[in-house]
Amino acid sequence: MAARVLPECWGHRGASATFPENTLASFEAAIRDGAEGIESGLIRERKCLLTIKEPRQTGKPNLLPRILLGLWHPRFVAFAKARLPYCRRSHIGVSTALARKYFWNDVDVFSMAFASLASADGSKTAGKRIMVWTVNKPEHMMEAVRWGVDVVLTDVTQKWLELRGALQVDYDVMLSRYGRLFLWTTWQFYFPAMSSWEKITRIHLESVAGPFDHFVLPEPTTINSRIA
Repeated sequence: MAARVLPECWGHRGASATFPENTLASFEAAIRDGAEGIESGLIRERKCLLTIKEPRQTGKPNLLPRILLGLWHPRFVAFAKARLPYCRRSHIGVSTALARKYFWNDVDVFSMAFASLASADGSKTAGKRIMVWTVNKPEHMMEAVRWGVDVVLTDVTQKWLELRGALQVDYDVMLSRYGRLFLWTTWQFYFPAMSSWEKITRIHLESVAGPFDHFVLPEPTTINSRIA
């Protein structure tokens, strides 16, 4: 019988339950734990610019295809296509409905808040690679396994890797130890809370980058002009 494919472990800003998030110490701890990936939140400061330079093969950067860009607002899809065409793209969000409406044709991955996948609408993501954040409780990790997500984003990389190892030894027994009652006893997973979170998030994003349905597109540019 083929081995079960369990979700990858990605450190949410590293192993950020142990070390300050987005630090080298946090990233190194996640790598030592055995995480397959690291999510990092980059903030553009007025006097700070991050530049990545890699040796080239066949005229293309080596590192860029390994980077997954996380896009919150549909305006940034056009920027990503124009300026970082070799990078894969994902949508980070709190609503699967908005993800399908604004990002379905332009990204490979949906990176969704755990609560958004706990709703009835959360199941309507077939055809996309699914990452779920930020999953720190064992019962939530096991629920993510039941949903069949591809990646668990967590602050506690060691905890998820230990649970994943136990699942590989005895899947059914381990899964049976963690119930689903929390889905009905946690107010954040009910529609009013999720709807409010979605509206607040959208209002904030639109205040920063403009309305989802009407925003300024970037001027045409090429990746070569940016990294030459």
